Amino acid sequence: MRTLCSGFAESTRPELCDQGFEDKCLEDNEGSLTCARDATGNGMTGCQVTAETPFFACVCPAGAKLVGEKCEVTNGCVAAIFDTPACACDRCVCTDSGLGKIDCHEEPPSACVSDAEHPGGCWRIGKHSACVDQIDQKKQTGIAGGDPATVQASSCKCPAGFVGDGLTCVDVDECQTSCKGEHMRCANTFGSFTCTCDSGFGKMDDASSSDGMTCLHGGSGGGFGIGTVFVAVLASCAVLGGGGYLIYRVRLRSYMNQEIKAIMSQYMPLEDGENNGDGHFAAPNGHEDSDGDEESNRL
Repeated sequence: MRTLCSGFAESTRPELCDQGFEDKCLEDNEGSLTCARDATGNGMTGCQVTAETPFFACVCPAGAKLVGEKCEVTNGCVAAIFDTPACACDRCVCTDSGLGKIDCHEEPPSACVSDAEHPGGCWRIGKHSACVDQIDQKKQTGIAGGDPATVQASSCKCPAGFVGDGLTCVDVDECQTSCKGEHMRCANTFGSFTCTCDSGFGKMDDASSSDGMTCLHGGSGGGFGIGTVFVAVLASCAVLGGGGYLIYRVRLRSYMNQEIKAIMSQYMPLEDGENNGDGHFAAPNGHEDSDGDEESNRL
């Protein structure tokens, strides 16, 4: 209606335009009440003013979009962390109000990376710290529709190799439960441990072992490593490959001999004699035909 009325000059404006325009989507007006009832059940409870009768249309409410034939509630933060620069930084946190409005802000640097004696109020000795940055939890809370402000900036949890409440942490002696395989030795270190093999045994990786390794006898000369095993495997492959090649050569030569004999029998048939099996052929008269006999006949 506003569009139509704007096309008239003041002197020619219809009386209807001078009476003012009623926003059908205002609260308790026709459009607002009609859409709120959601008579079609498609979730289009939002009202939008139009320039055509009845001057309103039912649409998906803020924070929702039309998927197929129905409106589905969406979280603006899901797209904002990729599409909106103010929401896409490493420490940016997004809050979705559920009404199609989002708020993004950048959290301050983590207390866990400070040089304080007790970062975030947590235990710390040297490179070992119990301070845990919770920026990822804040981000996930916002994407899930919650309030990131309810998540603390950091928490205290003893790192691997230590036990305690995060305010105080004590080193764990892993040797009490680790390196229990045969011929293994364990050395506990601050926050960790190392497993080695007794003298004369070599360490080999073993995924089936709880320690991830196995100690195998390496002879009187001491332990052996993965290089020794590799050389042994390579030598075995060489022996097997050489044997296989020798068998192949023998079988190939036998096959070729058979093929040559078959070809000769086709192009040089022995019509008058038979093979005695010793390389000589018997003549039709029962005597062996040889180069010596032929020479005698000539004489």
